[in-house]
Amino acid sequence: MDARGIVEAADAIFIREVNAGNIDNVVNLYTKDAVIYPGGPFAGSVYTGHAEIKNFWTKATETGVTGFSFDIQAVTQAGDLLIEESKYTHALGSGCFIVIWKQEDGQWKLFKDIFN
Repeated sequence: MDARGIVEAADAIFIREVNAGNIDNVVNLYTKDAVIYPGGPFAGSVYTGHAEIKNFWTKATETGVTGFSFDIQAVTQAGDLLIEESKYTHALGSGCFIVIWKQEDGQWKLFKDIFN
C-alpha cells in the first residue's frame, strides 16, 4: 500500500472510533509518546502520552466534537514517517491539521497531531 493509502485507511479507523465515542480505541491509535497540539478552545494546551490524550478526547467529545470527516490534501513520506496535511469538519466547525504518523508495534499510529 502506498503512503496515501496507509493514511486513508488509518484515518477511516480514527474517524469511526471518534464518531462512535470509543475513546480508549482512539487513544490506542496514538503512539505511546504521541503529542496533541490542539486549536480552538484547547489552544495553548499540549497533551502528551496516552493518559493526557484520553483526557483531551474525553473533553472534546463531551463538548460536541463528533461527526468528523477528513479531506486529505497531501501525504508525504519522510524516511520512516508519514506526514499528512488535511482539512476536517465536525459538528462544531472545520479546520486544518497536520499529523505525523510513525510505526509502533507494526502499526501506523499518530505521533504528532497538530490542528486548528
